[in-house]
Parts: sequence; structure tokens; C-alpha cells
Amino acid sequence: MNVTYPEIGTFFLQDFFHPIVRPLDLLPNSPDSIEPTFMLYTRNNPSESDIFYYNPNNILNDHFNPGRFQPNLLTKIIVHGYIDNTMLAQWMHELKDQFLNQASYNVIVVDWQKGNLPPYTQAAANSRIVGAMIGLVIRRLCQDFHLQPDRFHIIGHSLGSHTAGYAGKFLNGELGRITGLDPAGPLFEYHPEKRIRLWHTDAKYVEAIHTDAKQLIPAIGFGMEEPCGHVDFYPNGGINQPGCEQERVLSIITDGLIEGARRLVACNHQRAVDFYIESINNLVALPIAYACESYESFLDGKCSDCDDDDENGRGGKSNCAIIGTLSERLMGSKNPLKYQGKKFFMATAKRSLFFRYQYLIEIKMSRTESREQPIEGFIKMDFIDISGVEESIIFNEK
Repeated sequence: MNVTYPEIGTFFLQDFFHPIVRPLDLLPNSPDSIEPTFMLYTRNNPSESDIFYYNPNNILNDHFNPGRFQPNLLTKIIVHGYIDNTMLAQWMHELKDQFLNQASYNVIVVDWQKGNLPPYTQAAANSRIVGAMIGLVIRRLCQDFHLQPDRFHIIGHSLGSHTAGYAGKFLNGELGRITGLDPAGPLFEYHPEKRIRLWHTDAKYVEAIHTDAKQLIPAIGFGMEEPCGHVDFYPNGGINQPGCEQERVLSIITDGLIEGARRLVACNHQRAVDFYIESINNLVALPIAYACESYESFLDGKCSDCDDDDENGRGGKSNCAIIGTLSERLMGSKNPLKYQGKKFFMATAKRSLFFRYQYLIEIKMSRTESREQPIEGFIKMDFIDISGVEESIIFNEK
């Protein structure tokens, strides 16, 4: 069984069936029923969007009007995931605002709430249609304004990460950039077919931030541990995020019922969004991560430099990577394939401001056997930040 939609493609019932990873594979719903909405914001209209649609299945397709779109600017496209929409997802508007505060961009917020409701299996299938329709919008903008796809950057959260990947596949990997914010794991992770999920071939540069990389059963994790980009970040090991235990209780009071419920159920999953939003403008320290075998090795100080991994010391500092838009400038023209396949680790604070300086402290002790009587005591180190706040650390035997 299959279904064909004009300009979008043909989808087969068993395209991505797998007896373990995806035992139930469904056909996507029609573009008419999903009908994603595209909301354009610029610095000229930062609060009220120009809303436009593009559905090639609609014969009267004359309502494609991107309004204030400025072809001389780079374009950011923000995509939500499962059971989310622009009314509930405060993070989409926060991210849009941070982009517009940083520079002049076209920012397009995509709402596909008619296609992302339960069951999850159907939403996962529908994400293929939404990704293709985003790809069609980009293609249409490129045709109308004489642009190239590398002028576009898609940022997706959870299931939206794979939606971004489908858009990139639709455009044959010619997109400039994709950022996957904790790409969804269930039905995607470790599937042998790479076409099923966000992958490093979907754009010229693909980055992913993994913050909830536990299995759905039994650990109730929503993200994926498997690397999928040119650069894969694993803040705090990528599984349990500092501060989430407290946020699950306090967020309903501080952020309201809807956002509080989101944090209660999926704080770790949402933390990738928090990190990315903060990486744009509100930095205490650069969000630098270090390539390492494991988070434990990183904490042991075994991966604390940014030296080249080329035996001749050439080719760029590929043992470090930077989260967010700063990487475009600081990583420059380095070949992104130098980073692919590595895992990049960093430690963060429990709350905003998340990114802090990463210190490696080495303490050299005298040999106790050289003294008749060993000296017993403790070592304390005081840290004072630029605002004068002091914190003390007492080192244990470790």
C-alpha cells in the first residue's frame, strides 16, 4: 500500500518497518489535513507575524505570500515536535526573539499541530510530510528570490529534529545548517535505515544537542544517544541534567501550569532548548565542548584541550566544538567531517546562566613515604566570579 502527493513524493506503508525499532509503521496523513502554518518574523515585525501557507495539493495555491521576507538576510526556521504548537511552546517565541536580538534574520516559525497529535506512530509518519512541505517552501523562496538553500538554517526540537532532517533530504542535503535539539529517540534510534532520521548528510552542517539520551522503556527517556550530526553535544553526559529534579517541582509555580507540566514530564528533554537559546546571546563563557570517550573520562580531566587530532597538527582544532551560532564564526571554514562520529562533552550549571568556564585543576602532592610522620588535612579552593560571588570547594580523596 502506498500514497502519492503532488510535488511531495510517494510513501509506502512499510518504508521504515523494523521488527524492533519500528514494529508499527504508518502512512502519513495528507498535506491538506496537516496544513502546516508558516509564521514570518523580522526586525520590522518582531511580535506580529506574516502568516502564509504552501500546500501544492491545493489547486488554487495562490495564498503563498511570504510578506516581509527579506532575501538579503539569512533565514532561521523553527520547528516543534510531538504534541506541541506555537500557542503552548513558549520556547519557540523565546528562540525567535533571541535570533532577532542577535542580528537581522528572517525567522519562520512552523506550526504543524494538526499532524502531531497522538498516536505517536502517526505523528512520526506525518513528520515526513511536514519536512517535505518545509523543503517545498524553501525551494519556492529560492525560486522567487533567486536564493540558494544554504541560506537557510532549520532548528527542530525532538520530533521536529527529524522533520528538519526530512526537509534536508528533500533538498538533497543542500541546506546550510540543521540544529537538532534532543532528537527524538523512540521509533528512530538505531534503525539501520539512515533515511529515517536526522543525519549528517541532510545539510552542509548538522549539529545535535543530546540531553535526554535514555531509553523510553524502562527509563522514560525521549531523546536518542546515537550520534547523528557532524557534531554531537552531550552536556552533562547527555542523560540527566543538573537542576531538573528541582525544576520538576518549582516550574509550575514559577513558569505557569503549561510550562510547568512540560518540565514535570520532560525537563531533561527540554534542556537542549534551554542550552541553545542561551548560547545565542546570554553568555558568561563560551559554550565549548570537548571530544572524549565518555563523560566520566571528561570529568577525570582526560580531554581538556583543543589540540588537533591530525598527527601533523594540521586541519583545525577538531577536538573542541561550540554550541550555537557562534560556531559559524569561530569554527570557520573547517571541514565538518573532521568532527563527525565524535562525542563532545561539557558540564553546565543547574540553572541559567548554564555555560561556565571549564577548569582543569591539578594538585601535586609530596610522597608521603618520604616523611616520618604523614601530614593530614584537607584542601579547599575558593572561587570568586566577576560579580564577587564566592564559592568554596573542599576536595575529597578522589
